Amino acid sequence: MAHGLAGALLVRPAEDALPAGVEEHLLVISDLRLRANGEVAPHTAKDWMNGREGELLLVNGQREPRLDVAPGSTLRLRLINACAGRYLRLRLDDHELILIGTDGGPIERPQPLEELLLTPGERADLLVRVSERAEGHFQLASHPYERGWMGDRPPHLDDVAPLLAIHTLDSAVQAPIALPERLGRVEPLGEPAVQRRVELTEVMPGHDDHGAGHGDPHAGHGDPHAGHGDPHAGHGSGSHHGTHGPGHGADHAMDQAAERPEVDFLINGRAFAMDEILFEGKVGEVEEWEVFNNSHMDHPFHVHGTHFQVIATRDAEGEWQQAPWLAWKDTVNLAPYQRLKLRMVFREPGDWLFHCHIIEHEELGMMATIRVS
Repeated sequence: MAHGLAGALLVRPAEDALPAGVEEHLLVISDLRLRANGEVAPHTAKDWMNGREGELLLVNGQREPRLDVAPGSTLRLRLINACAGRYLRLRLDDHELILIGTDGGPIERPQPLEELLLTPGERADLLVRVSERAEGHFQLASHPYERGWMGDRPPHLDDVAPLLAIHTLDSAVQAPIALPERLGRVEPLGEPAVQRRVELTEVMPGHDDHGAGHGDPHAGHGDPHAGHGDPHAGHGSGSHHGTHGPGHGADHAMDQAAERPEVDFLINGRAFAMDEILFEGKVGEVEEWEVFNNSHMDHPFHVHGTHFQVIATRDAEGEWQQAPWLAWKDTVNLAPYQRLKLRMVFREPGDWLFHCHIIEHEELGMMATIRVS
């Protein structure tokens, strides 16, 4: 990932709900950190702790590319955050963003936004009607976002990072494009047959409580609903922190492995191991996962093998709030001490991973497996 090894697979619907005339652009956003000689710099301890961010932000491998369009053009921007650890807080000068799709496809109705937060691994489809002003210059940029940085802050965290320059030509104004009232259909999943608890924590040397209860009075272990119907789902039980150590779930060599800090990023008190199954499930059953970020930093949570619906959220000190609208997601951000209720159905049997999508946190243990039969 740090060398840019990521690509896009674009799957189109048999019939697109968008009318003709929308100009489409796929934007794969990545970042690099280079040495003076142009080589990719090795990982540092801070990269392992926080998730690596490179100072060089790229769009489709280009530095601040320029897009020339007719004034009034309607653009469809297909966005992919292919960064290992960088969050993208996206704004376009003097323009409203309209969300029309997420990881798993179209949402039901267009959602106007002033900005969009796109976490590592997350995708989004946006519509933008460009200004009617001829010879205008507008910058799509990522603005600072506080995600709980550990250690000294690199200067770029507080900078506005340009991504794409949109220039309007001195030409005829394009007419607005009428959007359909409904883009797609997101059927709500029914009541769950299985309920699970998933807790994300980080553990430093000499601290064996896995962060339980920090800042949250509801964070007790041994919840009777933890992994209901699943003998492998003991919430916070059977910690393997002492036996695996940092990052021992993956045996492949990486640059500067000696720089890895003595910290474990855990799911339900466990560091990832290839031969362990945390949950067992069945094809076709509706599952509800309550995911709790019991830590001081943001974590983007990702599930393989299916998509889920975020049905409710609860901030650290708040009450549960129902989601105002549904979307199909496979990656979603959790702020510190936030909880989310996710509903999903696995349609295919197999061993499916779920993990933090900050690549270094996944590598240091914040990953687990559900076996679906």
